[in-house]
Amino acid sequence: MVTISPEIKEFIEDQGIFAVGTVDGNNSPNVSPRIFFRIDEDAIYWIDFFKHKSFRNFQINPWITISIYNKETLKGYQFRGTVSIITDEPIKSQIRESIIKKT
Repeated sequence: MVTISPEIKEFIEDQGIFAVGTVDGNNSPNVSPRIFFRIDEDAIYWIDFFKHKSFRNFQINPWITISIYNKETLKGYQFRGTVSIITDEPIKSQIRESIIKKT
Protein backbone atom coordinates (compact mmCIF):
# COMPACT_ATOMS: atom_id res chain seq x y z
CA MET A 1 0.00 0.00 0.00
CA VAL A 2 1.25 3.46 -0.91
CA THR A 3 1.39 6.24 1.64
CA ILE A 4 0.27 9.71 0.55
CA SER A 5 2.78 12.17 1.98
CA PRO A 6 1.64 15.33 3.76
CA GLU A 7 3.17 17.38 0.91
CA ILE A 8 1.15 15.58 -1.76
CA LYS A 9 -1.99 15.73 0.38
CA GLU A 10 -1.54 19.49 0.73
CA PHE A 11 -0.94 19.83 -3.02
CA ILE A 12 -4.19 18.00 -3.83
CA GLU A 13 -6.19 19.99 -1.30
CA ASP A 14 -4.73 23.27 -2.62
CA GLN A 15 -5.87 22.40 -6.15
CA GLY A 16 -9.37 21.62 -4.89
CA ILE A 17 -10.12 19.29 -7.79
CA PHE A 18 -8.83 16.12 -9.39
CA ALA A 19 -9.81 14.00 -12.37
CA VAL A 20 -10.80 10.35 -12.13
CA GLY A 21 -10.25 8.15 -15.19
CA THR A 22 -12.14 4.90 -15.69
CA VAL A 23 -12.78 2.42 -18.49
CA ASP A 24 -16.08 0.77 -19.36
CA GLY A 25 -16.77 -2.75 -20.60
CA ASN A 26 -16.04 -1.69 -24.21
CA ASN A 27 -12.68 -0.17 -23.22
CA SER A 28 -14.03 3.35 -23.71
CA PRO A 29 -12.36 5.80 -21.34
CA ASN A 30 -14.23 8.24 -19.12
CA VAL A 31 -12.70 11.12 -17.19
CA SER A 32 -14.65 13.16 -14.67
CA PRO A 33 -13.77 15.80 -12.07
CA ARG A 34 -14.14 15.42 -8.32
CA ILE A 35 -14.40 18.36 -5.95
CA PHE A 36 -15.93 16.82 -2.82
CA PHE A 37 -13.17 14.66 -1.36
CA ARG A 38 -11.07 13.67 1.63
CA ILE A 39 -7.49 12.47 1.62
CA ASP A 40 -6.05 10.18 4.26
CA GLU A 41 -2.56 8.76 4.48
CA ASP A 42 -3.52 5.66 2.51
CA ALA A 43 -6.74 6.51 0.64
CA ILE A 44 -8.59 9.16 -1.31
CA TYR A 45 -12.34 9.30 -0.71
CA TRP A 46 -14.92 11.24 -2.67
CA ILE A 47 -18.66 11.61 -2.83
CA ASP A 48 -20.17 10.39 -6.07
CA PHE A 49 -23.52 12.19 -6.08
CA PHE A 50 -24.78 11.09 -9.47
CA LYS A 51 -23.48 7.53 -9.87
CA HIS A 52 -23.40 7.77 -13.66
CA LYS A 53 -20.63 6.59 -15.97
CA SER A 54 -17.79 6.42 -13.44
CA PHE A 55 -19.83 4.48 -10.92
CA ARG A 56 -20.98 1.97 -13.54
CA ASN A 57 -17.40 1.64 -14.76
CA PHE A 58 -16.16 0.93 -11.21
CA GLN A 59 -18.55 -2.01 -11.07
CA ILE A 60 -17.19 -3.41 -14.35
CA ASN A 61 -13.53 -2.57 -13.87
CA PRO A 62 -12.28 -1.27 -10.51
CA TRP A 63 -8.98 0.09 -11.91
CA ILE A 64 -8.76 3.89 -12.01
CA THR A 65 -6.31 6.71 -12.52
CA ILE A 66 -6.49 9.92 -10.52
CA SER A 67 -4.75 12.97 -11.94
CA ILE A 68 -4.02 16.23 -10.13
CA TYR A 69 -2.07 19.15 -11.54
CA ASN A 70 -1.31 22.81 -11.09
CA LYS A 71 -1.63 24.60 -14.42
CA GLU A 72 0.58 27.52 -13.34
CA THR A 73 3.57 25.51 -12.14
CA LEU A 74 2.93 22.51 -14.43
CA LYS A 75 3.47 20.24 -11.43
CA GLY A 76 1.21 17.27 -10.91
CA TYR A 77 0.71 13.75 -9.65
CA GLN A 78 -0.97 10.62 -10.89
CA PHE A 79 -2.27 7.74 -8.82
CA ARG A 80 -3.28 4.34 -10.15
CA GLY A 81 -5.19 1.81 -8.14
CA THR A 82 -8.51 0.17 -7.55
CA VAL A 83 -11.74 1.55 -6.21
CA SER A 84 -13.52 0.15 -3.20
CA ILE A 85 -17.13 1.26 -2.88
CA ILE A 86 -17.92 1.79 0.79
CA THR A 87 -21.25 0.24 1.71
CA ASP A 88 -20.87 -0.02 5.50
CA GLU A 89 -23.27 2.72 6.59
CA PRO A 90 -21.48 3.94 9.75
CA ILE A 91 -18.18 4.26 7.87
CA LYS A 92 -19.87 5.74 4.80
CA SER A 93 -21.71 8.32 6.93
CA GLN A 94 -18.55 9.29 8.81
CA ILE A 95 -16.59 9.85 5.60
CA ARG A 96 -19.47 11.73 3.96
CA GLU A 97 -19.89 13.98 7.01
CA SER A 98 -16.15 14.75 7.14
CA ILE A 99 -16.21 15.75 3.46
CA ILE A 100 -19.32 17.92 3.86
CA LYS A 101 -17.89 19.58 6.97
CA LYS A 102 -14.67 20.43 5.10
CA THR A 103 -16.65 21.84 2.18
